[in-house]
Amino acid sequence: MTKTYKVTFRPVEPYFFGNEKTFAFPSKDENTKPALSSYFVKSEDTPSQSTILGALRYLFLAHKNPDFKYTKEQAADNVKAIGSASFDIASENVQDFGLIRKISPVFISGKDKDGNGIVLIPTPMDHNRKDSKEIRESTPEAKLYYSPFNDYLTVQTIENRKLYANDFDVKEGLEKSFVSLADGEIYNKENIFETDLRIGINRLVQNKDFFKKEYKMLKDGFAFTVYAELDIEDSNEIVSKPQCVFLGQGKSAFCVKFEEEKNELTDSVEAFIKKHSRTENDTDKERILCTFIYCLSDTFVSAFNTENILFCSIDTKDYRTFKTKLRDKDDFKFTKVEKGSSLYRLLKAGSIIITTDKSDLNLTNENANQIGFNSIIKIGGIEL
Repeated sequence: MTKTYKVTFRPVEPYFFGNEKTFAFPSKDENTKPALSSYFVKSEDTPSQSTILGALRYLFLAHKNPDFKYTKEQAADNVKAIGSASFDIASENVQDFGLIRKISPVFISGKDKDGNGIVLIPTPMDHNRKDSKEIRESTPEAKLYYSPFNDYLTVQTIENRKLYANDFDVKEGLEKSFVSLADGEIYNKENIFETDLRIGINRLVQNKDFFKKEYKMLKDGFAFTVYAELDIEDSNEIVSKPQCVFLGQGKSAFCVKFEEEKNELTDSVEAFIKKHSRTENDTDKERILCTFIYCLSDTFVSAFNTENILFCSIDTKDYRTFKTKLRDKDDFKFTKVEKGSSLYRLLKAGSIIITTDKSDLNLTNENANQIGFNSIIKIGGIEL
């Protein structure tokens, strides 16, 4: 029986979610080993969708043997419970993850100053940071609210007509923050995250240089959250009591809690975007019928045709998969973890794209979507 659960991941200690930024850069001299060392690296704010999938797969393993050795029967039970292979973002087929049927995009749950429950998603990247900065400087305690661009100019280019956000100040940049679905209040990262700076010695380089590594920690009341569709029985022990998993490069402890709850995340986000979208133009200038696209999650794009894109405000990130393979076929020992050879570029959650109303960007990826990637909110019929 498939049931939907709200799953919260609450860190109990500082965490470090890695990325492609490591302590080494390739050297210009191929004979120089090791590579040139860097000095400072930062954790990502939030876990990736595949990190959440990995945590759930671990929890629902049928057998968890300390030595990672399994009999044929135990290995078969594990495959039935969580699938036979790690997530592959480039897979042409929809992978099977056993009991785990679908995962929503990661969002942040918490409570506002009045104690009311809130859902925070990445602020759409058409937000005026200049407005927020002016308010923040004049009244530090004032609440900030999502204020999307609302003055677009039509510009003719050699490719086609494009839109220019006349009220965007490039010197100020974009507000990289989170927004409450309840009322549009902006939560800057310092309102949600704390940092823990640690100093260590890089033993991989000859001089054993010091380095700084910035861990993150959620402030009290906040948690990383997903909705998970699970094919489990009512008596399943995993969802009946809090669990503990270890995530990130430092294997930081997270408390995991399951609550049976209907998933209304996509509907809530769509209603929020519609509420704040510009649907009419009160000037005499020419109107263009548009579709507004918001990336609720990081999004894998296999091909990006800009011909019908009128305006976009995006950020990207590098993504690489890790695969767990059978080391010893005779002992069924699953301990060999390999770093994927392919590096992918994803659109970051919060990216926005405005296209002609008939445009159809290649943003659909069923396999990626089942674990929370490529979750797209489309609002058509907007006039700009």
